[in-house]
Amino acid sequence: MLKENKGVTLVALVITIIVLLILAGVTLSMVMGDSGIFSKANKASSETTISSAKDAVRLATLEAVTDQYDDNGAITTANEITSENVATKVGAKLQDGYKIQDGKIMQGTTDTGVTVTFTVGSNHSVTPTFNK
Repeated sequence: MLKENKGVTLVALVITIIVLLILAGVTLSMVMGDSGIFSKANKASSETTISSAKDAVRLATLEAVTDQYDDNGAITTANEITSENVATKVGAKLQDGYKIQDGKIMQGTTDTGVTVTFTVGSNHSVTPTFNK
């Protein structure tokens, strides 16, 4: 009568461990690699911060342009936006901790990596231009 073998052979155990190590390696590279989840999340966070900063400057620019008009739709000389004072007037309107410092958009003390320049049109319009 033959004896029945019960249990796992050493070869089967080694093969199982190798397969699990390969799966773990693939999973770690997908999560931690250059195109991994963490890298993509950091990039998305950075892009969100930049977009928020640009939106804050655009909104502040619109508010500054609107403030130069009085109730009758005439431009008041005290509030007129010129190329010399546009950054100051827009900077005074910025919210959410943003500010303009030396042409750079800052959030608190952190540089967002975006610079802004303003163009004042002949019709008293102001156009912000962003550079990353």
